[in-house]
Amino acid sequence: MRFIAALFLAFFLLPEVAFAGTLAEGEIAYFSGDYPTALKILLPLANQGDAKAQYEVGDMLENDLGARNDDAAAVKWFQKAADQGNADAQLHLGALYAKGMAGLKQNYGKGAKWFRKAAEQGNALAQLNMGQMYNYGWGVKKDLVKAYMWYSISVAAGDQDAVSKPDSIASEMTPEQIAEGKRLAAEWKPVAASPKP
Repeated sequence: MRFIAALFLAFFLLPEVAFAGTLAEGEIAYFSGDYPTALKILLPLANQGDAKAQYEVGDMLENDLGARNDDAAAVKWFQKAADQGNADAQLHLGALYAKGMAGLKQNYGKGAKWFRKAAEQGNALAQLNMGQMYNYGWGVKKDLVKAYMWYSISVAAGDQDAVSKPDSIASEMTPEQIAEGKRLAAEWKPVAASPKP
């Protein structure tokens, strides 16, 4: 009887175990373009709460990589990862809200919220986006000092798209405002991710 039980377990459970893998193995498959294998490895990890795997599963579902496009499921995975403090997911969710993509209604306030969370962790692109939000008053009150600060922080973090941004708004600012933007940028320090309780 034990032999039959063992055979049953081996026959029905081994296929699942065969796809159990590490995050690194899933990423290797993903970056090699083997999306079906990546999804088979990353989905169980995402279901177990791995924020990076959740972000990558969302990316695959949104972009039709290894599975048919499913925007609603992709947003669900981005949200789970973002709630755990994953800066890439926060940036991505911010962009989806700011642009009204993946079935989400455009909401600059929610976009700014998620950009800020990623920017505060040191994500240079999110910092650039926060500069844009403050520069144009999208989802936040227009504030050129804060725009200058975020643009400057993004430049310091290496975002080449941000290089000309501080100078592009300086002509609209007083010397005191520019000095304040520079001071705030110099004093800024990244914070650790703070997962949702």
